[in-house]
Amino acid sequence: MAETLDIEALLSHGRAASHPVALRGGRSIGFDGFCARVRAWQAVISPVTGARLALHHEDSCEFAAALLAAWQLGRCVVLPADARPSTAERLRGRVDAFLGDFPADVAPLH
Repeated sequence: MAETLDIEALLSHGRAASHPVALRGGRSIGFDGFCARVRAWQAVISPVTGARLALHHEDSCEFAAALLAAWQLGRCVVLPADARPSTAERLRGRVDAFLGDFPADVAPLH
């Protein structure tokens, strides 16, 4: 059976910088690279007022980093099945910000 990891402990104590976390375009992303993406998303999310964030990202590594960043900042994350304009329109007024691959008219944060 695979080893389970406490995400908070993993991020606070770390792993080897090169420990692979994800693949993107055939290249491995190490633990340090993933943590850098989490910090980058925290910087994007921190100024947002309100707690509810809609998140949709086609890149699974970016999705995971954004989700973890939002959770660490104590935000509630809404995970729609898609980012179509009709979905974004239904979410408008129910969330405080959009993260990731949403239509430009809802001003998604990247």
